[in-house]
Amino acid sequence: MNISVGIMGHVDSGKTALARALSTYQSTAGFDKHPESQRRGITLDVGFSKFDLDAFQITLVDCPGHAAFIRSVLAGAGIVDFIVLVIDGERLFQQQTYESLVLMELLNKPSIVVLNKTDLLTEENIVKNLLVVNETLKKTKLKHFQVVKASAKNGLVVELRDAIKTLSTENQVKITNKRAVLSEKPFMAHFDHQFQAQGVGTVLTSTVLQGKIKINQKISIQNAGETTVKQLQVFKEDVQEAGPGDRVGICVKQIQVPGERGVLADQAMLFSTQYLYVKFNLSKHYKNPIKQGAQFLINFGAESLGAKLFYFEGPHDGNEQVIMKSIVLSYKNEYSGLITFETKQELVKDDKFIGLKLDVDKKSSRIAFSGCILGSAPENFQEHFAYQQNRKVEMDVVRRKEKEIVFKIPIQHEIEGFDILKDNNVVGKVKTHFGQDKWKGDVTDEGEVNTGYYIQIATLKPYVFSL
Repeated sequence: MNISVGIMGHVDSGKTALARALSTYQSTAGFDKHPESQRRGITLDVGFSKFDLDAFQITLVDCPGHAAFIRSVLAGAGIVDFIVLVIDGERLFQQQTYESLVLMELLNKPSIVVLNKTDLLTEENIVKNLLVVNETLKKTKLKHFQVVKASAKNGLVVELRDAIKTLSTENQVKITNKRAVLSEKPFMAHFDHQFQAQGVGTVLTSTVLQGKIKINQKISIQNAGETTVKQLQVFKEDVQEAGPGDRVGICVKQIQVPGERGVLADQAMLFSTQYLYVKFNLSKHYKNPIKQGAQFLINFGAESLGAKLFYFEGPHDGNEQVIMKSIVLSYKNEYSGLITFETKQELVKDDKFIGLKLDVDKKSSRIAFSGCILGSAPENFQEHFAYQQNRKVEMDVVRRKEKEIVFKIPIQHEIEGFDILKDNNVVGKVKTHFGQDKWKGDVTDEGEVNTGYYIQIATLKPYVFSL
């Protein structure tokens, strides 16, 4: 029986070293084969390897910790039965550690938390840090987790191996029953790597999420079209069919696939749209306000797309105009709204998604929200923008050094790059944020008179949607 185990954690916490210490076989995407990974010693893409544990074949999904590749973490997280969170024994909880906890809460799967690099700690510090880890985990929504110790460098992974075996045994019946139900659904798999095999066809390495795939079956590849299955392999062994949970290489008739990752599915599972109805929840650890029409990177399984998010303040009638005002969102509430793309996208019906903001402060989670697709908005969907007159906003200069000023404004607004005015003349430009509530700017006028500066803001009225 194949069990998929996702390994997550902060960059350089020892995830790949643990996978290497456990594994007897690696796939084409295993153990940091990315050249940049080898140079920098960090995982930059999802890697796969395996080992046998009594009656179980354990597939390890090594998820990257590097910031720019968080979408790969999400792609890996969706295909696993259990999760292993690796914590650096010296540094403990870091940014991607907290983000992994957010994902673990969302996925709600049995988990093992590993205090790694114990070879660098004294016995006293091991006990102390285990206490910190347990106390931190108690504050999360995680219900099913176990904490173990390991030293990947010294190959000390007995506690982790035993914990994986225990979880596999305890959940075997549950996983088997779940996969039996999933096998009756239409076929769908996430592929994480694809290449052209000359004279053979197109090869995609994937994990089956639901349904079954067989030789000669017709399948659709997201944003590529329909093709036919020619050959199936599970870790280099030819098979006639594969089902939920299987890690499988799929050779299809040659077809041009636009991306490295995506979805394989029965055609009935896919649909095209530019506008989505959705429901979503804010992440507890996301610290920034979300304005109407804010741009996010939205992850749908194995694919990440740039999109705008709009949300409804309350219940809405699909036959009426809906006015959307920017409000303060709470992680305690569920919201409905719309996600809009620049062009039509091919997506999976009822798929789940996660919204990311990668350029945030290290103290904030980059995972802003999560939710699921409710359906496609009508083709005649329209956005109507109306602007009020320019508003004069006075600047309160709190510090000046030569021609650089630090100032406050009485409203919350993104003003980086705005002109600074005085007596209707442009005398400078806003440079950047300074602290939490101040801005920096450069001015050209001479003297020490720090009053009279202002900026012009075109205030946006609420968005109005015709549904």
